Amino acid sequence: MIKKVTLNEFTDKLAGISKFNQNLEGDNTEARRKMLKMIEKVANGELTLRQKECLFMYYEKGMKMGEISDVLDICISCVSRHIKKARDKIQKTLAYYYAIK
Repeated sequence: MIKKVTLNEFTDKLAGISKFNQNLEGDNTEARRKMLKMIEKVANGELTLRQKECLFMYYEKGMKMGEISDVLDICISCVSRHIKKARDKIQKTLAYYYAIK
């Protein structure tokens, strides 16, 4: 069983928070906290189990796609597709709520 996606540098990388931070002035701690909460909701509510597994292994554990494919017993292209679709869902949701381009 895969653990819940955590809010840390993994989500920063995934969301492209640096783009978000560039659009803010001053202290953005509260806005950043809200964004990370949104990422968590999307990741845990919108993504498939396989997408979450692939994201977690790739970003959180730093595993290569080949290693992930071995662990999950799926082809490398499937791992790549799961990661891409998951990132696209998260980024699309963030773009909608935060007007990130």
